[in-house]
Amino acid sequence: MAQPIEEILNHFFGEHQASKVVLAGDAGAGKTWVARKVCDAALKKELSYGSIWIVPAENPEKKPLLDTIASQLSLLSCDEEWVDDEDSEEVKEKKDKEQEDLKTRILDKLEKMRTGKPKNQALNIDRGIQGETELGHEAAAGKLRYLVVVLDNITEEEEESIVTELKNILHSSFLKMLIIRKESTDGNAGAARESKGDAIQPDDTKAIRLEPLSSRDALILLRGRVKTEVSENQMLAIAEKALGLPAGMILVAEALNHICLEDGVQAFEFAMDDVAKMKGDDITAVLQFAYDMLPEETEIAQLPSLSDLVELRELLLKGCKKLTQLRGLSPLEKLEVLDLSGCCDLIIGPEESFSRMSRLKKLDLSGTKIESLPLDCFPSNLRHLSLRDCNILKQLPSLESLSKLERLNLCGAESLPKFKADFLHHMVKLQILNLSKTHLDELPSLSHLTDLTELSLSGCCCVPTGLEVLTELKVLDLSGTEVQSLPLENYSKLHKLVLSNCSELDTSMNFGSLSHLEVLDLSGTKMTHFPYEVEHLPYLRELHLLNVKQMQVDWSRSGIFSNLKKLRLDCCPKLVSLCDKSAKYEMPMMQTLELLDLPSLSRIGVEMPSLETLKVRACVKLEELEWNCFMNLKKLHLDCCPKLVYIFYPAKLPENLETLKVQLCNKLETVFKGDESGEYEMPQIQTLELLYLPALKRIGVEMPSLETLKVRACENLHDLELNRFPNLKTKEIDLVSPS
Repeated sequence: MAQPIEEILNHFFGEHQASKVVLAGDAGAGKTWVARKVCDAALKKELSYGSIWIVPAENPEKKPLLDTIASQLSLLSCDEEWVDDEDSEEVKEKKDKEQEDLKTRILDKLEKMRTGKPKNQALNIDRGIQGETELGHEAAAGKLRYLVVVLDNITEEEEESIVTELKNILHSSFLKMLIIRKESTDGNAGAARESKGDAIQPDDTKAIRLEPLSSRDALILLRGRVKTEVSENQMLAIAEKALGLPAGMILVAEALNHICLEDGVQAFEFAMDDVAKMKGDDITAVLQFAYDMLPEETEIAQLPSLSDLVELRELLLKGCKKLTQLRGLSPLEKLEVLDLSGCCDLIIGPEESFSRMSRLKKLDLSGTKIESLPLDCFPSNLRHLSLRDCNILKQLPSLESLSKLERLNLCGAESLPKFKADFLHHMVKLQILNLSKTHLDELPSLSHLTDLTELSLSGCCCVPTGLEVLTELKVLDLSGTEVQSLPLENYSKLHKLVLSNCSELDTSMNFGSLSHLEVLDLSGTKMTHFPYEVEHLPYLRELHLLNVKQMQVDWSRSGIFSNLKKLRLDCCPKLVSLCDKSAKYEMPMMQTLELLDLPSLSRIGVEMPSLETLKVRACVKLEELEWNCFMNLKKLHLDCCPKLVYIFYPAKLPENLETLKVQLCNKLETVFKGDESGEYEMPQIQTLELLYLPALKRIGVEMPSLETLKVRACENLHDLELNRFPNLKTKEIDLVSPS
């Protein structure tokens, strides 16, 4: 890319001394990048004293060109912007005078930048006087410097009016104009035009077309950008399928730097096959692929202006936590998807509006720092809108025009004042509604929302009513509300029901009619008897029973958990075992089991051949784990089990275990109970954490695959025990207890 930069510099400052260069090429060819490099090089070589950028696409309000220039020169404060609410002759005269004053300040600032002195102190400038004027001295010394003005992404029609206005403002500031156009240029055709004044000469114009990179230049670019292991053939394929356009290659290269090539190569090949079919401006669609391959949390702090990407359909910036602002959004009128979720430092000002994006269907502003938005900022074609966790949003824009909306998420918009959900009246196509953690005064009738499949009102102070008509519901979350009863017989399609912390819930509620239920959460309710009817629900996979201190359960009843994949038990003070000692009981489908704050639990007593994750916390009577019950375990977390003396013994080693985390087990002496002279191995363990285990003396087992070891406050553990893991990548050891 060095060749066009030097060519432009030569046209401007070499023997040609051109006053205008037109740079053309396809979108993504790198025109704006080349223009920046030209400005930087001219300044570094003392051929220019500065640059000004004019980008019409970033000025949808059509602010005066004078304002744009003054703003870039730091001469225009916010309170100096023009107000058009008065049209009296007196006001117009005042504005004219202010504009003339501003123009004088601009010329003074530019002259000071060029010569080091304000215009009124500089010598008189006259091209006809040689050797006597400051211009003559600079020319004689070879130090004549110019102002580079870049007109970015303009049409020929815009160029004519802007150049005329620029000549009126900067008539004596020694200009070099670099004009960027999308359309191709053939020689000087169309570049020169009739022009008056001393700044631009009609026969003093050169034109350059920026061609796609050659294979050699593409390889140089990619070698400097790609940090993962990519072969030369793969790089050539990237260049070929990206049509040799630098923007596409750079974005794909940066995306590849954030993914595991082995996992991403197939998706990459599919995407690049699509890129190969693109022509012209359609190359901008490669942005969606590149952003999609970025990790959920990226280090992107700023992006160049997007105003050139007028054909862009999807812009995905999810998780760009350090991104603070976006420039050039307004011109993206063909945008269909805009995802800014997780951009927690992004500030969207109240002047920002999305209403011009008439094709926009999905807008996600979750987690952004929005305080307010214009009342009519959303296009009527919108289908999905998320303002989730916009916790400083103080004013809800008008949503009444969104009759096509299918998904609305206001969860966590806590700063919104109390309001009534009247805006729902027009949303007859709504399928998913989340008003959790909002200050909703009352919920109006939902009888018109017959397509609603998901409803979340968690933490709302209002009492939900009129729910009997929502027969299409698949997900219903009423956690923390004051709901008393539900027409469960109407919810045959329900898959997930969350009633946690519903303190007023009818304890005699029967769940037997929920034939498609998969997840049931009754945590924190006052239910006194276990709903045994759930054992007949064929699809039930998760049951949450946290803090149900009053619930009586006959654990000897076979079948109540036979289909479950996940079970959470918390604060069940009378639970001794999941099965009677005399019975043999199996939970064949169980994959995740959490036993939390069960003070009477002394054994588990149930075989779980499919169990992969076991978490045990504050089970103070548990003395050992029955490893014959869950031999396929992959993750084990033990927290505050004071009667455990060891964890494993030779006859029953879970060979598939990958993660072991143990803390606050005061009597634990060894991880593995076996003969010290014997050699035992757990081949799959990759992560081991041993925290606050004052009695721990040894680990006692080989772990050849261990990569991460974290040990804290295990003062009796011998150092030799920590030097037996040759493949460690991460090691944090502090054996002494904190004082």
